Amino acid sequence: SEVSPENFEIFQLIGQFYVQISDYSSAVLQFEKFLRKNPQNVAGLCNIAECYRLMVHEDAVVMGFQQALKIDPKCILANQRLSEISQPSNKV
Repeated sequence: SEVSPENFEIFQLIGQFYVQISDYSSAVLQFEKFLRKNPQNVAGLCNIAECYRLMVHEDAVVMGFQQALKIDPKCILANQRLSEISQPSNKV
């Protein structure tokens, strides 16, 4: 059955559960389901980018955090992670 739009937060919660058990691919799938109904949600974008960071997919990390910054240029996590990536001594 289809999840009602007001209950789409459940995908964020399920995604966070998968992060806690280090199943980052499953977490990304859940966060993507959330973003389908909330494409401008900075937290959702950052959650996906963090998963990719933990899976060491640097291109996806950069793209995700840059997308978050287009929506919220003051996003602390996105700015911090992109700054870390741009410093050669701090690989993801």
